[in-house]
Amino acid sequence: MFDPKQFMYDVVSKNAEAIPQYFAPDAIICWHDSNEQFTFDEFMRANCEYPSTWTCTIERIETIDKGYVIAAQLDHPADGYYVKYVSFVELVDDKIKRLDEYFVWIEEVPDWRKAMNIGKPIQAHTSETKSNEKEVAHD
Repeated sequence: MFDPKQFMYDVVSKNAEAIPQYFAPDAIICWHDSNEQFTFDEFMRANCEYPSTWTCTIERIETIDKGYVIAAQLDHPADGYYVKYVSFVELVDDKIKRLDEYFVWIEEVPDWRKAMNIGKPIQAHTSETKSNEKEVAHD
């Protein structure tokens, strides 16, 4: 049975031996922020050959009709950035048929909104301040 937490762990850890078990051979993977569509083999190269390390804090997993929605924060401390991540995982026969991933760069509140004196931070966005959240990390 598809386990979204284990899936995220295997992707973050670039576990090239485990990742194929999650995907249908003809799976489509879309990265909407950069307007890219990948085959499974292309996704494996992009993921496993990423030149740096990162961690993932899963914030929410929701079951939907054909799969899951996963929301997480991806921390790339060596590269100095953090992103929010949301994926829609569509399963067929317990394998990913389509994976739609959205990455949002965490930015400072713009000056025009700061001047309005509205809102407050949802959470801190450095891994050092997330002590009560469970991280999925890789070496």
